[in-house]
Amino acid sequence: MLIGDTKQTVQDLISHVLLEFHVQEPVLRLGDSLAEADPDAEAALLEGETLIVEEGRVQHHPRAGEYRSSF
Repeated sequence: MLIGDTKQTVQDLISHVLLEFHVQEPVLRLGDSLAEADPDAEAALLEGETLIVEEGRVQHHPRAGEYRSSF
């Protein structure tokens, strides 16, 4: 659970999580619908929602023969 200030954006609220997990190009989705969430929206609008944070950059790893996120 993340707790933020009034008028804080989603991007501001999750910034420390992005740094901790080295997410460079985040894609934000709502947990129930998988709809994309706007990082510039007020964080208060997502109260009670599950937010999925994914790395947006994906590259092919030639040795593994699979796709993986780049961090």
